[in-house]
Amino acid sequence: MIDKIMFEAVNRNLEMRERMLLSEYDKTIPKEIWLKDFCTIHLNIGRCTGKTFHIAENAKETDVVFVGLNSTRSLILDKNKRLNRVDENLINLNNLMWSHNKKRDVYDSCNMIFVDEPKISLKRFDNILDFYRLFINNKNEMIFILLGE
Repeated sequence: MIDKIMFEAVNRNLEMRERMLLSEYDKTIPKEIWLKDFCTIHLNIGRCTGKTFHIAENAKETDVVFVGLNSTRSLILDKNKRLNRVDENLINLNNLMWSHNKKRDVYDSCNMIFVDEPKISLKRFDNILDFYRLFINNKNEMIFILLGE
């Protein structure tokens, strides 16, 4: 069920951006605000509804996954062998070794960003815009998918 909901939400988001001519962000809006307001799908559909499994099954090599709990991280890594743990809050699919420059490369080249339980996963950011600022150098048409509270 969550796969259908996500598919429809992503398609609707892309259609909305195209209809509003927002395929490239409006230069009058700071990019981090544009990413938050026009490139984010936030679904909080309750506990035990398959959100984490959806991420594990659908994350691709160009995606980034943020998680906040060790148990969630282990579950996602066990389910999707392509994933590689980079730090406690980031899983990426590019098998990169940890360093500041490599992390920057991941943020600058990803297409989809999954956040499992954003209230937990993003708690290290004082302001949600600090999270979006990680991606301001990315030239791809990104979609942020926040699953959970």
